[in-house]
Amino acid sequence: EKKELFVYNHYDVQDPDPLDQWASDPFGAEIRDGYVYARGATDDKGNLYANMKALEVLKELLGEVPPGIKLFVEVWNRYDTYLLNRAEQGRAFVKMVNKPNVGVMLDTFHLNIEEVDMAQAILDCKGCLYHLHVGDSNRAAPGMGHMDFRPIMKALAEIGYQGYVTMELVPPGADPETYEELHDMTSFFEEYPAVSLKTLKAIEAAL
Repeated sequence: EKKELFVYNHYDVQDPDPLDQWASDPFGAEIRDGYVYARGATDDKGNLYANMKALEVLKELLGEVPPGIKLFVEVWNRYDTYLLNRAEQGRAFVKMVNKPNVGVMLDTFHLNIEEVDMAQAILDCKGCLYHLHVGDSNRAAPGMGHMDFRPIMKALAEIGYQGYVTMELVPPGADPETYEELHDMTSFFEEYPAVSLKTLKAIEAAL
């Protein structure tokens, strides 16, 4: 049986400018006036470093990174990151790296913000789309917003997509963690997945 390992996390970074206003080096903790300051200590680059070092060791031991280990870069909308915002930028990055283990990850929520034609963005990623997140325009379950998933599902079929489709859904609040503390989450954990599957399977059956 073919086995694959997907390493996924958010490796987003804050814009470093203006550099002259930083009082400490990145990731270096120091004590000032009795408080610990650690610039960049709460983001995920530490995890990224550990993952990359693990891959480096595998390459040294085996001569290459095993093909079952996939790395994919997710393109996010301009309000969440300034690095890669559109599918074409993700494709360019993958082409630059030029490794079979590295591919693009798309998310319908972000595509809805950045792409003129979401289906075409998926079609253009044929051969390099390794993973897909789905969520409606309001980040609720597909079918609970205004997004039309029929062209999206059709595009996936046309490129012969065989990867996973993951539901990345968020409750209806500005801060999901606070919302979870103050509300009954039963409908979120039960209704959202059920609506997602019903909507997507109905579209798939009609293709």
